[in-house]
Amino acid sequence: MKQKKCLICHEKLTGKKLSNHIKKIHNLSSKDYTIKYLYNNKEPVCLNCGGEVRYSAYIFKKYCSGCSLIASKNGGKKGGKAKAWNKGKTKKDDERIKKQAESMMGDLNHFYRKSHTKETRNKISKTKLLSRVKLATRVKERESEFTLVTDLNSYISRQRQYLEFECKSCGHINKKTLQAFERGSLCEKCYPLSRSRFEIEICNFLEAEGVNFKASDRTVLNGKEIDILVSDYRIGIEANGLFWHSELNADKDRYYHLMKTENMLKNKYKLIHIFEDDWRDKQEICKSLILHKLGLTKRKVYARKCIVKELSKKEEIDFFNKTHINGFAKSRKCLGLYFKDELIAAMSVRIPYQKKYKDTIEIARFSTALNTAVIGGLSKLLKKISAYAKKEKFLKVLSYADRLFGEGDGYKTCGFSYEGNTGLSYWYTDGRVRISRFSVMSVDGKSQKEVARERKLYKVWGCGSNIYMMNISQQQYT
Repeated sequence: MKQKKCLICHEKLTGKKLSNHIKKIHNLSSKDYTIKYLYNNKEPVCLNCGGEVRYSAYIFKKYCSGCSLIASKNGGKKGGKAKAWNKGKTKKDDERIKKQAESMMGDLNHFYRKSHTKETRNKISKTKLLSRVKLATRVKERESEFTLVTDLNSYISRQRQYLEFECKSCGHINKKTLQAFERGSLCEKCYPLSRSRFEIEICNFLEAEGVNFKASDRTVLNGKEIDILVSDYRIGIEANGLFWHSELNADKDRYYHLMKTENMLKNKYKLIHIFEDDWRDKQEICKSLILHKLGLTKRKVYARKCIVKELSKKEEIDFFNKTHINGFAKSRKCLGLYFKDELIAAMSVRIPYQKKYKDTIEIARFSTALNTAVIGGLSKLLKKISAYAKKEKFLKVLSYADRLFGEGDGYKTCGFSYEGNTGLSYWYTDGRVRISRFSVMSVDGKSQKEVARERKLYKVWGCGSNIYMMNISQQQYT
């Protein structure tokens, strides 16, 4: 019987979607699910000999392969399928087949005197054998990556024939069908299946910067893998793909990223998490952040040589969107550091969203220009912000440090005290981008989870943030 919903969570799904849902969400094979929920935890056996029977699409056969003849004789509901009534017959010797054939002849046939449209002909041409000219054109589209080794004259099939392509980066000969090649299949040596494309791009970036690192290290965490380990600086980098690091992957629970971060800290290493969408959409910010964490930022400017100015809203938006991993955030005031008329650092503040923080102002954003280290920049801007806060009758300054990128040690040196952490953070993802949990809210009596499932969104977890607080009520600032 066709399954129309999951019997565990009652989500309405059928076919392959249901099988994938059972495997990814409930961590069960479709066979185990069938035994447990459709056969009361008892796997059926052959009715004749008691042997193992074949499973297919939520159904177990009644007889094993050795007893299949019995099933064929019984037919119908008693087991197996009855012999086909029309087997071996034609319209010449069977009236029913003859009647059916005559009903489809000439004008009665839906396709009689009809031809394919231009659109369907184009679709068919892509699956049929290509001309040598078209084949050469399609190969040329990726000539910067591969060279076709196979002789064009020996081409016979787009989907079933393996052609040889030489990778221009490493010289490795890849065997691919033309269909796989057209869809963007990568070099199997440059991009092995065990490593994501953007993880390898991060490795290539580090290599270009002259950084020594080890990929897929399992020594620091006793067998657990760190994607990229930079031992010289005691830094680890995790490349987190959105699909594989979401709740769809049963191997990575909600605490996976946090526990890795804390276990690395126990071994006196710091861990940076780079998510797939950040690397794809904000790559320059990610590169600047990585170099800063490694202490390899080439440009250094001293804050004492800078002057402080208040930013207009347009200047604030432009600066944070270009330099901060989370972009611009609404604020009450924003101050910037200028070096020779160039804006090289900025800090914005706002009223905390959480009502429990009374008489407190919160740092919304702080960042420096890309690939620029501003020595003393945080401290200088904090002094000006604190002076403003005291004038406005605030008693404390609050800040959060996202543990995806560090522990916020710079705040301690500026007089902040550690107040704890927020607990786990999370987003929703469609597999391509992360979406704020605040944009997936309960509505019309549906829970947030139900709304997310309808939109085919799944949770991806962060590490939370450390909370820092500075008391300014007794301090003097000018």
